[in-house]
Amino acid sequence: SDEPLAEPVEAEPVEAEPFGEEPADDFSLDEGFDVGELAGDEFTAEEPAAEDDGAEGFSFDDETFSFDDESDAEAAVPEAGVSVSEEPIDQDDIFGIPEGGEEIQADEQAAADEPILADEVEDLSGIEDDAGELGAFEFTDDDAGAETPSPPDESFSFDEPMVPGEEQPASEFGDMPDVSDGDGDLEELDTSGIDEFSLGDFGEEFGVIGDEVPSTEEDLNPALSVPETAPGAPALPAGELQISETEFESLQTTVATLPLNLKREVEEIITEAKGTNDQVEDLVRRLAARESPADIATVAGKILGKQIRIPRGYEKHTGLEFEAERQGFAYQFRENILPILRLVAIFAIALVILGLAGYHLVFRPLRGRSLYREGIALIAEDQYTLGNQTFERARKVWPANSWFYTYAEAFITERQYTLAGEKYEQLLFGMSDGERDHFNGLLNDGKYSSILSVRELEKQGILDYADLESDVLGNFVRADRLLQLILVQDVADYDGRLALGDNFMRWAETEPAKYEDARVAYARLMERYGQTDELLFRMLRYFVRTDNLGEVLTLKKFFQQDERLDIEPDAYAEMAGYLIDNNLLADIEPVLLRAWDTDPSIPEIHYNLARYYRLINADGEEESALSNARRLLEAANPLTSTLRGILVDTITRIGENYYDAEWFMEAQEAFGEAIEVYEEGLRRRVLSADPMYGRAYARLADIHYYIGRQYDDALRYFNDAEENGYDEPNLDYKQGFILYRNGQLETALGEFREVATDPSGTTNALLWATGNTYFRRRNYFAAEAYYRELLERVELQRDNIRTLLVDEAPLHQSVVEYLIRVNNNLGVTLNRLSEGDAGNPDLYSTALIYLTQSIEYSENYRRDPYTLARGSAVNLAYLNQRGILYPTPEYSLQIYNGLPEDLDDLVF
Repeated sequence: SDEPLAEPVEAEPVEAEPFGEEPADDFSLDEGFDVGELAGDEFTAEEPAAEDDGAEGFSFDDETFSFDDESDAEAAVPEAGVSVSEEPIDQDDIFGIPEGGEEIQADEQAAADEPILADEVEDLSGIEDDAGELGAFEFTDDDAGAETPSPPDESFSFDEPMVPGEEQPASEFGDMPDVSDGDGDLEELDTSGIDEFSLGDFGEEFGVIGDEVPSTEEDLNPALSVPETAPGAPALPAGELQISETEFESLQTTVATLPLNLKREVEEIITEAKGTNDQVEDLVRRLAARESPADIATVAGKILGKQIRIPRGYEKHTGLEFEAERQGFAYQFRENILPILRLVAIFAIALVILGLAGYHLVFRPLRGRSLYREGIALIAEDQYTLGNQTFERARKVWPANSWFYTYAEAFITERQYTLAGEKYEQLLFGMSDGERDHFNGLLNDGKYSSILSVRELEKQGILDYADLESDVLGNFVRADRLLQLILVQDVADYDGRLALGDNFMRWAETEPAKYEDARVAYARLMERYGQTDELLFRMLRYFVRTDNLGEVLTLKKFFQQDERLDIEPDAYAEMAGYLIDNNLLADIEPVLLRAWDTDPSIPEIHYNLARYYRLINADGEEESALSNARRLLEAANPLTSTLRGILVDTITRIGENYYDAEWFMEAQEAFGEAIEVYEEGLRRRVLSADPMYGRAYARLADIHYYIGRQYDDALRYFNDAEENGYDEPNLDYKQGFILYRNGQLETALGEFREVATDPSGTTNALLWATGNTYFRRRNYFAAEAYYRELLERVELQRDNIRTLLVDEAPLHQSVVEYLIRVNNNLGVTLNRLSEGDAGNPDLYSTALIYLTQSIEYSENYRRDPYTLARGSAVNLAYLNQRGILYPTPEYSLQIYNGLPEDLDDLVF
């Protein structure tokens, strides 16, 4: 419509106050200019910058200038009737919005949404005003100095817009160059006085009633140049909106403080008449009421049908407010002191965090590790108490359960098994003695659930502790109780039940009934997990120790047929030892060599090889195998009860080889070492009496018995050997021999009787020794019986010798000697019996007969082998015979008192 929207209101000219002392042509930005309005808070990630192919664009139609009261520059106000250049305007230099109703192109819209940077203003070259376009205006030389008066009560009507080109009052700023003709250069403008964009004297269009409005605000506000009818713009409903001057000032302030993107949308709504009149009125009222940008954005968004984003952290002030605020303590504190304090605080917090992190994550672990290692070093130096104290210090610095295992292993290496067990107890039951005593009491009472309800126990710690108690200390009951802590939680736990079976196997060495418990434990595992190789090797051990030869041979055949099977070398070595015990030597070497190929560090392999080589008389190989076995056994840690026993026998065998080689000093030393290892095992209760261990005492006694003739020492070691399970007929005989020499006839007789209980011990020497003992005890009837039995045996042996070679065959010589001595002793015994039984003359004559036979054997077999001359020594039987026939008080009948040193001695 061509009718005006409102009645024009004449404005009374009002003198504009000068903005500063500087000339108008020096149009520069002062320090109070609010750059944040142009490219500050609105320039956020939510408003991406648009790239421009040419000169940087700048639009006055979307922005208004607001001049601060303290600005140094004067506002330039365009005059009416200023000529407009008809030259075509480059698209990059357009400063107005498109013709009313036309859509902004995509790239122009992107540029419009871009916050305008201050440096973009410097590239503006010229402005051409198109009379047909809404909001286009220009600066000219005449306008620069024009002063525009403001009516005291100015109002604006939508029905009566201002017409561009209307003559305006002259400004006191003087003439300004015309920038519309292209000769002016915006780069020369001093914009120091510009504080921010605003709607200026936009109140003329709203009919603001007031005395005066600065002309500079009117001229710089594009809304003042709205044509009567915007081409293509939808017409607003008829009606007027009247607002007061106060409301208009509030509106200006609100619009000036809006974010750039929201300000453009608001100006677009008002200048282009977007939405209904009620919607525009509502928006104006909200602006005048200084509602928050968020509320304004909501209303504007509903009018435009899109969402308008408020930049995060947006804050807007005018230049004067900013200057006033900047001079205040709060601003100075916020802008100058607070950043430093913030930086210091951040730095301090970072230092504290780094310090705490360094202390807890670096210093404490390193310090704790250092102390733990220091304790291990002290243990290696036998300073066990200091080592434990250092452990406690280290644990206070940095608790780490893994060091319990390390310390326990260190104590085991030093053979300090009690201290090792203490470390496992501390791991499981706590560092406090009271705690450990309490939980040990519960453990001994079998209250496993009570322990588990208050303590979270490490499974590996239980297994290691139980293994120490079972395999090293031989405390099988405690090991069983410890393992129940695992099985109470899971009755089918593989590791727990396997360890339980192994404990029963060791326990059965002293209580054979436990073998059945071991079998049950392994059988349950087989039911659940199948016949694994590990379980089959456990069963092989079970069959070996229960002497089930058939099952052992079956499993041996099964294992030997599968050459790819990964065997357990220790189980193979134990099987080989069992086969040696049963004298099944055919497959011993292949079995042991396969175990050796698997793991040559197993000491049992070398030990059983030594046993095998002794049986086949391979002395050199036996010596090498024994040396390897001893080296590996002494290095073994922990030294289990089984390995300790093998070590005792290994050293004993080494001593026996020394003895056979007549290296008696080395043999005595070796036997002493074997006894020491064995007695340590007894003290630790990991070994018990066994003939294999007692043999070391017997061999040491032999050195004193045969070599040193130290019969008392020999008797002591013989007794020790017997107490430790080593008992054989020859040992009893030698004990009787020493007792006989010492005059302990009754005790000696007991030893000889014990020898007689073994059929292999009934030899000529035993009969001779027993007869002599009875004779010396004046039990002549018993002596007669033994002498007669011995004489019969010797005569039978003599009859079995077809050619008697006394000087060549020891057996032949032994027969002759027994014939001479037995006949003499028997004759004397019968003579003593005849003295007690005077009524039996046969005893007297028979005594003379046996004496005569002794004389005859002596004269015939004791001649010189070369000259056949009789010996110079007088035969004892001859003297006894003379004593009977010609008795004298000075002479009593004598027997041969000497005894053979061994049961098997032929000549003595």
